[in-house]
Amino acid sequence: MGAWCVWVDLVEGAPIYLAGAICSFVVAVALVVYGVWFYRKMKRLRIIT
Repeated sequence: MGAWCVWVDLVEGAPIYLAGAICSFVVAVALVVYGVWFYRKMKRLRIIT
């Protein structure tokens, strides 16, 4: 999604797509961090091995 927004911003020159790209990349990083946190918590609780 972020890459598409960057591409549209470069082609069309609409700055709102650049904001969408930044938000998309931030959310992607946050999702990875949350996934690691969730995995560690489930492992600590011995729900997953």
